[in-house]
Amino acid sequence: LELAAPIPALLSDGEACAHGEDLGLEGSLAGVRDAYYLGGGTGLAEAFKLHGQVVDMDALRPWMRKAWQLEDKHGNSFEDLASARGLNERYAMRRGVEPTPGAEVSAPRERGRAATPSR
Repeated sequence: LELAAPIPALLSDGEACAHGEDLGLEGSLAGVRDAYYLGGGTGLAEAFKLHGQVVDMDALRPWMRKAWQLEDKHGNSFEDLASARGLNERYAMRRGVEPTPGAEVSAPRERGRAATPSR
């Protein structure tokens, strides 16, 4: 396979989301000059809008750390505390049950429940 041109790099989740918020008719970044975008889900998506331009967080290294790299005074990262895995682990600890393998994809309310036999 011979390419006519190099394949451009994909945008980060944060940069793509920020572009959507910037270009959308009712986007939260439309018409804004400077802003910080942070979206949550299975991970963190973040970007800046500076001087009217969306900027990926990687362009701001090394002086700006990403939110998932920040730690509290106990050394827990935001990822440890806010990810699905982290939330499920903390929920299991408070309930006094063992974390379920693969729990990062299960809802915390399902943790510790006995399996219901199918009929």
